[in-house]
Amino acid sequence: MDPLSKINLDPLLDALNAHELIVHGADYDLRLLCKHHEFIPSAIFDTMVAARLLGERQFGLSSLLEKFLGVKLDKGSQKADWAQRPLTERMEKYARNDTHYLKPLSDKLREELAAKKRLEWHRENWRAPD
Repeated sequence: MDPLSKINLDPLLDALNAHELIVHGADYDLRLLCKHHEFIPSAIFDTMVAARLLGERQFGLSSLLEKFLGVKLDKGSQKADWAQRPLTERMEKYARNDTHYLKPLSDKLREELAAKKRLEWHRENWRAPD
């Protein structure tokens, strides 16, 4: 999905709202979705918040993936011009990898939070408005 295209995101957002979103430090993205599409997810698991609740000193996605999954990401496109079109192949790969490992990472972090009896802390961090 290209967020700069002129497509109607409503069907996608409706589908996403039926699931817990797994994100990493997506507070800015979520604010934009709320502002421009009135989208507020029903549930979120934020891997950055989870890592901070676990006391991780390095809570960037790359650091967490390396520590918990042994995955080393190429972050070369992190500061690229994401408004350019078309995206380069390297940028597309970067974007795919940034989301590809979120589910396994969230599973590991959930286990750690549960073991330390901090999972509820994470749940309390995100409560969808009534």
